Amino acid sequence: MISFDLPENGERKDEKVRCTVQNCVKELNIIMDYVKKQWKQVYLFANSMGAYFGMMAYQNENIEKAWFLSPLVDMQRMIENMIWKC
Repeated sequence: MISFDLPENGERKDEKVRCTVQNCVKELNIIMDYVKKQWKQVYLFANSMGAYFGMMAYQNENIEKAWFLSPLVDMQRMIENMIWKC
């Protein structure tokens, strides 16, 4: 099991890396490269924005099972609204 915080979340709140789709997808791809070298089967559990970013980053990956936990129905709309307010 690998667990991590997205930029600007959890223990990474004070980092200068922004929590954008581009940054998160880039980081998730780095993590997936590591995971595929270590294990044959990949399972994904993602929460909130991580669910959306996981779908964006891993749409072409061979994931055995995925569980997404999100209180929002339209994550893309929420993220786009955040971007336009900045």
